[in-house]
Amino acid sequence: MSQPIPPLAIGAIAKVYDRPPEVYLQRITDYGLNLCQLGGVADNLLFGPDRAGCVRALKRELQARGIAVSAVWIPYRGQKWGFYDGPATLGLVPEATRAERMIRNCMTAQLAAELDVKVLAAHVGFIPQEDGDCYRRFRDDMRRFLEFCQNQGQTFIFETGQESVAVLEKFLRDLDMPNIGLNFDPANLLIYNFDDPAELVEKLGQYVVNMHIKDGRRPTRPATLGSESFYGEGDAGVAALIGRLYREHGYTGPLVIEREIEENQQMIDIVKTVKLLENVRRELGVEA
Repeated sequence: MSQPIPPLAIGAIAKVYDRPPEVYLQRITDYGLNLCQLGGVADNLLFGPDRAGCVRALKRELQARGIAVSAVWIPYRGQKWGFYDGPATLGLVPEATRAERMIRNCMTAQLAAELDVKVLAAHVGFIPQEDGDCYRRFRDDMRRFLEFCQNQGQTFIFETGQESVAVLEKFLRDLDMPNIGLNFDPANLLIYNFDDPAELVEKLGQYVVNMHIKDGRRPTRPATLGSESFYGEGDAGVAALIGRLYREHGYTGPLVIEREIEENQQMIDIVKTVKLLENVRRELGVEA
């Protein structure tokens, strides 16, 4: 059984890859946390002769440390994040790699089921803005995968960033599935130079299932990406967004810290962010 997750629980991303579970889960323990989002799931947890043993080791380590998992993140090989290569390589939108990646989705859903985790997350890519054949094929393929997840009692959430709020809203409504949601990353909306994160909270706050605690700034030049920054030092207004989600939409899901920098400074920044988020929770009257 998975560990219960309290309201607005503070967590961080545990990057799995090919390291033993005690290595990446030790980081969560060092932060003083007992919640993580599993990111970068390695192949040995999905297939191969050692899979069963690897999954058992991960389950044992999670249980021994008392760490809950808010979501399992699905990585895809060969992704690029910018505006030039991103549309052809990122997420599930590119048709050349969609079938292979959907298979990985199903394998990861099976892993999540074995861990008793009900939420899967990923970047789906640059959602087509035009309602043409490419859009409809993508929508229909996503709906089939959502039906697969629904049969397992799972929700699929995708990370915000590569599209406007209007495009995202249309896609969610077109899917019309009960087990779709958002992994709200407010910094990404700025980094990709789309809408203000507050607009997403206003219009799509009811879809937010997980929230990445990440701050950032808009790009300074056209067709480039903006930059990530330490919590509270960017332009996302993360603390106010948490408050609005909580008060206006009843959001009590996890607050998962993401800080993509060199590991030593990452540790320092995440520990600082935990303390700042504890203050936010107290101000909202949420018990530790």
